[in-house]
Amino acid sequence: MAAALEWVAGASRPVADLAEAENLRGLLDALFQRLDGKPLAHTSARARRAVLYGCLDYAVERKLLSSTR
Repeated sequence: MAAALEWVAGASRPVADLAEAENLRGLLDALFQRLDGKPLAHTSARARRAVLYGCLDYAVERKLLSSTR
């Protein structure tokens, strides 16, 4: 478990990076593609979007990001 957490920490970017539009757009572009580069099915994209929005709301709640709503 420790090795996995260490890998995640090293392979992840800070949440604050998502405050910049170009970083968030890159995440969205990658999120809606399969590993082979083809677009995701609509239902899979919707599920991933819901998870991302939940994570972003949590980041705002924890004051890691500011809300622009």
